[in-house]
Amino acid sequence: MTYKRTNQPHGVELDDGTLTVTYRRMSVGQLADLRSLQDMTGVTRDTVLARYAEIADMLAGAIIAWDYVDEDDQAVPVTVESLRGQDAQFLIALARGWMEAGASVPAPLERRSTGGDPSPVELTLPQESLSENPPS
Repeated sequence: MTYKRTNQPHGVELDDGTLTVTYRRMSVGQLADLRSLQDMTGVTRDTVLARYAEIADMLAGAIIAWDYVDEDDQAVPVTVESLRGQDAQFLIALARGWMEAGASVPAPLERRSTGGDPSPVELTLPQESLSENPPS
């Protein structure tokens, strides 16, 4: 028997609705890289632009599918170019969605009943009341 992890669609909340995105699983290294790229404190404008471009590159490799359409209701392909053409808030929302999707815990496995008879040990346990004044 083998095990294969699946990729589940994830809702990314945006100001004007929810975008459904299916991401590839995130490695610990990708998580660390993405977190460091999102820290824009005290960096130059050129560094900010370079980091957004790097985030777009990472997302292009991470997004399997999405339901994003343009103004003409045409599907927008998941490419580096289409991601680099988005605004910063959109990229950050996608990046956060990827981190959330990677951090989500799958639902527990369904417990199945054996359908068997009750245990005979359970039926033979004594069921007497305890005395009101136990010996000290």
